[in-house]
Amino acid sequence: TSGLKSASSANVTTIIEDIKPEELLSNSNPTLDRHYPKPPLPSDVLIALAVRNLDPNNHYGASFRSIIAFLTLHFPYFNRNVEECKDMVRRAYDINSREETGKENFRIKSTLVEQLSVRIKSYVERSKGMVKQAMLQAEFLDTIVERFVHGTKSNPACNFRPPYSCKMLSYLALVSICPPCSIEQIMIFITFLFPSLQNDKTAFKREDFENAIRNDDNVEEFYLPPNGQRMFTLRQGSYPIVLTSVRQFFGAKSNNIRLRKSIYKQEFVNILLPNLITEDDPVESEIK
Repeated sequence: TSGLKSASSANVTTIIEDIKPEELLSNSNPTLDRHYPKPPLPSDVLIALAVRNLDPNNHYGASFRSIIAFLTLHFPYFNRNVEECKDMVRRAYDINSREETGKENFRIKSTLVEQLSVRIKSYVERSKGMVKQAMLQAEFLDTIVERFVHGTKSNPACNFRPPYSCKMLSYLALVSICPPCSIEQIMIFITFLFPSLQNDKTAFKREDFENAIRNDDNVEEFYLPPNGQRMFTLRQGSYPIVLTSVRQFFGAKSNNIRLRKSIYKQEFVNILLPNLITEDDPVESEIK
């Protein structure tokens, strides 16, 4: 028995009985079965959006490696065609692949931001529907453009840190990102959501996140040819377990309050964790 019963032959309403909430969650990452077209934007627009979002206040610039991670994260077509993405960035900056280190740094001159903003808005508006179809989350498009134009300084979320668990923040990324994903993609996704962590060099350390997921039974690690980049994906059957853990963690009252204060836009919560129910924090039993 599935637990689903028709209320009556004349009424198409379905009653759900005896089903645990976690059984209503998807059993696999929904991005796996989606077709993502190539984004219909010129390479200079894509790269400019990446650089400015990676360094929204124009302090440090962005490395070649992080630009690739940003584009493959937000436009999954490139996650399945990584070498094409790398070639696009190499051509734009006239980089020889044999001399490339991955650490090359790129910045946008502040005098060019206004001019580029007009160009970006023009291209995005011209084919907005198609751009959204190409994105991991269509609802992120306006934010990506907005952050190019204005940076992030004025966003109140910059002043609040999220509930800080490397494991749970990584889990949130792993159930949201098109697999497989790199540690760079995971960290870029987290800092995109939580701007207070963008320049936090004290608590937000790459090695802490790597350690959290490399030693996790739900996460599989492998190396991607041709250059042996370390990638991560959820093990077969782990997606609903991890998603349930994420929802329980961010649904706890104190964590939920911090989540909503620290996330770039309130609507992102419902996009990533739809119908999240807030519950009182679990009370630890007293030791007698």
